Amino acid sequence: MIEQTYQRFVKLTGDATAAALLTLAAAISSNKPEAAPEQLSVTQAAKRLGLPRRTVNDLCNSGKLQHHRHGKGRGTIRIAPADLDAYLADAQVEPMKLKYF
Repeated sequence: MIEQTYQRFVKLTGDATAAALLTLAAAISSNKPEAAPEQLSVTQAAKRLGLPRRTVNDLCNSGKLQHHRHGKGRGTIRIAPADLDAYLADAQVEPMKLKYF
């Protein structure tokens, strides 16, 4: 990506030194801290799955759905969208093949 940025600045300025400085400035300014990844509540995860909240809680408690607990005691459950996608991929069932058709 840096090489592409450099080449773009060379075309714009026609000067390799200026392009190098602009590329460096662009790289420095783009190094912003990343935002925290989105986390879903049990209610949000249940809506995405089309399931009751209780079922999502049961999936978390049984270890079938990866999640994080935040806070004291049992904590608040938060589920990463990637973990929800992984659960759906694991839960997918292939259709049965009939022997006589």
